[in-house]
Amino acid sequence: MKYIVPQEIKSETKVTKGIYVFDFFFLIIYASVTMMLKNMVNGTLQIPFIIFSVVMAVVLIGGSTTNRRRRNYQALVIYLNRDRAVYRPVGDDMKEGENV
Repeated sequence: MKYIVPQEIKSETKVTKGIYVFDFFFLIIYASVTMMLKNMVNGTLQIPFIIFSVVMAVVLIGGSTTNRRRRNYQALVIYLNRDRAVYRPVGDDMKEGENV
């Protein structure tokens, strides 16, 4: 007999098919900030600004390619808060053609 063991037991609450509660609130706050900043943008550039903001919102709530279980906005926060003295990407201190 084969037993199936769940790997992860916590789950997020969904608002709709693909949007979770935290993502929904993130989108509401992001849209509010965009609408407040829209007045500071030149009138001819307001529509491109809104289009850019919508695209960025979709990209930010999308899944991260570098951090599988995170969204892009979460991966960005982790990246910005990292301790630069501890973390160094592999290959930073190697010269081209050098082996470890």
